[in-house]
Formats: sequence, structure tokens, C-alpha cells
Amino acid sequence: MHYDDLYQSKKLSPQEAVAPIRDGSKLLVAMAAGAPPALMTAIAQRVASDDLKELVLYYKLAPPRLADPAGP
Repeated sequence: MHYDDLYQSKKLSPQEAVAPIRDGSKLLVAMAAGAPPALMTAIAQRVASDDLKELVLYYKLAPPRLADPAGP
């Protein structure tokens, strides 16, 4: 199978990608590229429509020492 065909066979919409998340799930979201806007929007839409309940979301921030542009 050519890689383009393989990619197309696995590609999902954001709504399809977040559909398996169940009520009461725990999600860890990293910052920047680790938090794709389309996926976060799809999750927020499920929560807003009451389709996803009791979601626990952990948002990862860099420790202050690593976030300082001057370095450690």
C-alpha cells in the first residue's frame, strides 16, 4: 500500500478522533503543539452539548525554571 493510501485510510476528523473518549475520562494535555486546537474544540463541543461528562483535564505547563528564557 502506498503511504498516501495508508494515510487516507487512517485519517479522522477531529470529531471522529475524540469520539472514543468516555464519560469520566482523564486527559493530559501538553502545551503548544501538544494541544491541537481542532481536537480541543471537538472535546469542548462534546462537553458543551452534554455528550461528555465528568471529564478530568490536566494541562501541562513547563516548570518555571524551564520556562525562563535565560535558562536554569
